[in-house]
Amino acid sequence: MASRPVSALPFFVLAFLSGTAALTYEVVWAKTFALTFGSSTLAASASVAGFMGGMGLGAHLYPRLVEERVHPLRAYAALEFGIAATAALFSAGFQWLPGLFAAAADWLPGGVSLDVFRVLSAMSLLIVPASLMGATFPALCLVMLRTRSDVDQHLGWIYGWNTLGAAAGALAAGFVFIEVLGLRGSVALACAINLLVGLAALLLFRIREEGRRPAPDSTEGIPTRLPAGTTGLVLFAAGFATLAYEILWFRALRYLVGNSTYALSLIFVIFLLGLGVGGLIYRPLLRRVSAEALLGVSQLGIAVLALGAIFAEIFILGDYALSEQLSVFSPLVQAQPWWKRLLLSSEIALCIMLPATLLMGLAFPLASRLFLGSLERLGRRVGFATLLSNLGSIVGSIGAAVVILPLLGTVTGTTAVAFVNLGLGILILRHSQSPPWWKRAAAAAALVLCAGALFLPTRMPFRGERAAERVATELVFEQEDDLGTVQVRAARRNPENRVMLIDGSMIAASRGFLEPFDRKQTLLAHLPLAIDGSLRRTLNVGLASGSTLEAIAGHPELVTLDTVEINPAVAKGAAFFSESQALGDPRARLFVEDAVHHLLRSPEGYDLVISDGKQNKDYSGNSKVLSWEFFDYARRSLSGCGLFVHWIPGNLDGESFEIVVRTLLDVFPEVEIFVDGAESVLMVGSDCPIGGRRGMSQSSFVASGGAEQLGEFGLGQVETLKALWVAGRPGLEAILEPGPLNDWNHMPLEYRNYRAPGGKQKDARRNLEWLVEAGGAGPTPQWVRRLGPDVEIARIVREALLLRMAGEDSRARGLLREAVADHPDSLLLRRENAKKKSIGAKKKLLRDPS
Repeated sequence: MASRPVSALPFFVLAFLSGTAALTYEVVWAKTFALTFGSSTLAASASVAGFMGGMGLGAHLYPRLVEERVHPLRAYAALEFGIAATAALFSAGFQWLPGLFAAAADWLPGGVSLDVFRVLSAMSLLIVPASLMGATFPALCLVMLRTRSDVDQHLGWIYGWNTLGAAAGALAAGFVFIEVLGLRGSVALACAINLLVGLAALLLFRIREEGRRPAPDSTEGIPTRLPAGTTGLVLFAAGFATLAYEILWFRALRYLVGNSTYALSLIFVIFLLGLGVGGLIYRPLLRRVSAEALLGVSQLGIAVLALGAIFAEIFILGDYALSEQLSVFSPLVQAQPWWKRLLLSSEIALCIMLPATLLMGLAFPLASRLFLGSLERLGRRVGFATLLSNLGSIVGSIGAAVVILPLLGTVTGTTAVAFVNLGLGILILRHSQSPPWWKRAAAAAALVLCAGALFLPTRMPFRGERAAERVATELVFEQEDDLGTVQVRAARRNPENRVMLIDGSMIAASRGFLEPFDRKQTLLAHLPLAIDGSLRRTLNVGLASGSTLEAIAGHPELVTLDTVEINPAVAKGAAFFSESQALGDPRARLFVEDAVHHLLRSPEGYDLVISDGKQNKDYSGNSKVLSWEFFDYARRSLSGCGLFVHWIPGNLDGESFEIVVRTLLDVFPEVEIFVDGAESVLMVGSDCPIGGRRGMSQSSFVASGGAEQLGEFGLGQVETLKALWVAGRPGLEAILEPGPLNDWNHMPLEYRNYRAPGGKQKDARRNLEWLVEAGGAGPTPQWVRRLGPDVEIARIVREALLLRMAGEDSRARGLLREAVADHPDSLLLRRENAKKKSIGAKKKLLRDPS
């Protein structure tokens, strides 16, 4: 008996909204893992394995456990209610993960066993809600697919609209939900969407389906020449390739669009957009071409277009004029308003990714249709097809992050994955009744791939920040992985002068090369000991070139010199700097792991924790180490009166700068801030009063090499270092207005810095004036007053600096000349007085490419 036709539109709306909620959860959970679990491959692996594995498992188990017992539309409603309940419940469990991992470190041996425990713990929180999400797909298919015609008309659209909903969820979560509502609020909103979808499904059941069970025509076949085993292999391998491309292109596109939260969200959305639209074009194409031929040709197309995408980026990066117009690392682009930079990034990502992702989105419904064979046991076949595809996706994402990227890089890695699609295309077309031209198409695709493998460069021609080009440099080290692309460049005229970059942003320089980096790295090592000479056990968060470690290793009284570095490529790149030889000091230990994990599991208390919170517009990865939780973990790791010293750039936009200061004040009862120049701010926190301690002697400073290292900057005296003090807690609290903190639930720094208007010099001047005002708003501590003329000298230097930043060079020089006459022995004053150009003129000079 023929079943009455079912209007598809309401079900497509349900699929869209369900996808929106699902990707909101995934974005929130991935971000939570990156924070609580560690920003590492291990975190990404746990997130992908839990989410994709759970969805595949749910799709596979649903027909076996539910199909014969409950009407599929009622089951679909129950699944949506279950997703809301379990997502809320298990999301609440994420807050316990850091403590759980720390406790496990006490009774589990380190290494693989602890990593396995972390992955399994994380997966256990995802598996239930993700399984329920996965079960919604076969449930909806059982509602809508009753005839072969339904399969041809609706299967691709169910997948397509669900994926477009996922793209909408990723867009809303990345741009609006998380910033406005926070992580917990975003989960609550996604739960509300699931509840709404469940109620709508029940309403649809009562209106049109009550008392009826959809009965697919089990006698109607879906003929295919492809063996079931071959189609299953295609589902798995195509899922592998799709997620491998996602990981590889996320890394590759950062060379053009940067590493900001906005840019990465856009890449993810556009990738999903291509997959969703690809599912929607399944229906019209299937009317014209056989499913086998269409699937085979789509695989060949993916191979060629994927290689074309990488070639396009290589061409842009290799052409100086194009790179200047399109790369976010170009001063031309960085000067644009944030929304224009974002629009440019979206256009680039669309042009590069969309053609190939359209065909990827077409592949899953095509392969699933061929895998069905008939409408008999429809739910089981759809569920098993989803499981195979998701298992391939898990292997692809983890394999790309752990194996392909580190070993092959983005260019060769993309070429290797493209050969997988080429092989699938040839395999499919051999089994299909395809016209003779398919052999020519396959040969052409193979020729293109072989040519790419032979002639494309093995690496992207990526330079990154123009600051690295202040002098002519050449690349001496590069490694790509999921944490970033680490480069070391050496000056051609003096190869001992080197810089290190991550994703195009400079993070370190050799001693004596590029003064701001050299000065900051050295000051971080010696200022804490000028404050308190009794410090013995130290931890440096971040290795970079090893300059800070080398400087602090000059103090023989220190007994522990620990360093934690999350990126293995940074540890390898550090070997190209002579400063890293300090790792050979018997007191030095290097831990390659996430800093939060190290702080949580470290059983011994540190007397000193040094951290470097780099931040710029197009790189928001360090927002985590500027958070309330990170500050709190650092505080817990300190001995009774230990010091936490955190460097931040003085040229953050004003609101972001105040957020960081406000967050630190909320964690540490004692806070003092020191300023060196305009762009180097050192915040010191402790549970005990910071000033008035007995610092190292001048003779110890000289013996450590610190007096010589900092003497060239006019900071060769212990008292001069202490005189860099500018404000303490009372003054900061007096002028700091109530406002947000930067914590793991709400992390405004991820978003604010990208949207901040250009003008680092203006921001640096504003922040320095704000700190000077804070210093005047509170009482000057007794220990500062005891420093004598050094305090007045530091004040004059700051005042002259502010005049220079305002372009009033003549007034600044006059002020400094008078001060030199009053304090002729001050090296700091003489050095500042020797500077002839204004800050603005120097900045312009440094921006000009060599």
